[in-house]
Amino acid sequence: MTFTPWVCFTDVGIMSLLILAGVLLRAKVVVVQELFLPASLIAGFLGLAFGPNGLGIIPFSDQIGTYSGILITLVFAALPLISKPTNFKEVFERVGELWAFSMISMILQWGLGAAFGLWVLREIWPDINQAFGLTLASGFAGGHETAAAIGVAFEKHGWDEAKSLAMTSATVGILAAVVGGIFLIKIGTRKGYTKYISDYKNLRVLYNE
Repeated sequence: MTFTPWVCFTDVGIMSLLILAGVLLRAKVVVVQELFLPASLIAGFLGLAFGPNGLGIIPFSDQIGTYSGILITLVFAALPLISKPTNFKEVFERVGELWAFSMISMILQWGLGAAFGLWVLREIWPDINQAFGLTLASGFAGGHETAAAIGVAFEKHGWDEAKSLAMTSATVGILAAVVGGIFLIKIGTRKGYTKYISDYKNLRVLYNE
């Protein structure tokens, strides 16, 4: 398929409709509401199920996998534009411990992921790429944006499957975080551990509003 502006416009239109479908499902389906699944994630699952790698009903172009690497550049470039001026001393006093914990966790996830890939997975599957362990952290410390960034970087060095693996890891990570987090919130509200809500149903009402 020759890639033209019309092909790009068609892909964007289909993605927009999938996002709309995700919003509607989140608003109308109780199970989706209780899991707190983002509309974008629902749209992604719909695209995967009905797209070229699924049932083949949605006519995405063969360039659909390249958009993430381009769009993530816009996301990173826009981040400084939304940052407000802050007093770093005040911020550090308020969230310093949490920031330190987050940084240590992130560094350990990347480091342990790389070590796990090199010293454990390669012992089981010797042909696996040496950088496979780094894709694991994109599902925990990172996310889909990080997955797109490292995927594109590794693709340029000859590892064509990197972005797909990183995106899969990121999807599993967000599902584990959302579903697992909701499970913990339910337990916390039942046992009275939560401060701002006393019943899980109240959280769902606030979310839908």
